[in-house]
Amino acid sequence: MRLADREGPPYAGRPVRPAVKIMANQRTDTKGGTVKVTLKISPVGFNRNQAAVVRSLGLRRIRHSVELKDTPETRGMIHKVRHLVTVE
Repeated sequence: MRLADREGPPYAGRPVRPAVKIMANQRTDTKGGTVKVTLKISPVGFNRNQAAVVRSLGLRRIRHSVELKDTPETRGMIHKVRHLVTVE
């Protein structure tokens, strides 16, 4: 049976998911501390995964600083590239 031979819309028969209301939680609210991270050494010459972590932290160049929320996820990323960054 071809798609053109079907009757009705292509999603007919599938259950429709209701709209999900997103509520703030501990990780998404604006309360809590922040961490200032500064790139001190270029990730060139190190593992590619570490360069990806540096970019995902928002660091673009040497001596560039960003303020990030102090979450376990952020702490884990900082720990992975701790030899490339300084934390305040």
